[in-house]
Amino acid sequence: MPVNKPCGVVNDSLLGVEATTRDGDRRLALHYERGLAAGCWHR
Repeated sequence: MPVNKPCGVVNDSLLGVEATTRDGDRRLALHYERGLAAGCWHR
């Protein structure tokens, strides 16, 4: 991803989304944490 746009096209934290499986929950949590680290959204 370009440095000046670390979030790419992803601009939704998906924080309100609920997965139907544990693996899905893990993927959503990882997505959220990666976005936080990249400065895409805030807590």
